[in-house]
Amino acid sequence: MSIHNFKIRTRLMVAFGLMVALILIIGGTAALKSQLLIGEFGKVVHDYYPRVTEAYEIKAAVAANEVALANMLAYREPDNVKAQVTALRDTRKRISDLFKKLDGVITSDEARPRWSAPGRRAPR
Repeated sequence: MSIHNFKIRTRLMVAFGLMVALILIIGGTAALKSQLLIGEFGKVVHDYYPRVTEAYEIKAAVAANEVALANMLAYREPDNVKAQVTALRDTRKRISDLFKKLDGVITSDEARPRWSAPGRRAPR
């Protein structure tokens, strides 16, 4: 039985049936992938972005700490050295607070074991 033996009506119905089946398959795949994408986007917004933001704040505080250390070594006047020591204490406290805040921000099951890994110093 060849396709040429079918009536034109039957051929069109088969062709449109195949088109509908393909459209349903593509639509279902798109819906499934969009749900996966929404889940991944939620992970970025609620997990990755807050951690990265906190890490950049820690990096900025460490840079301020470095500047205070360099200034403390560069200046010889006691008043300037005291000011740098005060700045150093403030930035160390800020870094410690930021690490505690970062500890609270880490919520995912995959990041928690890495953050609590042995050998990592606990924030002061």
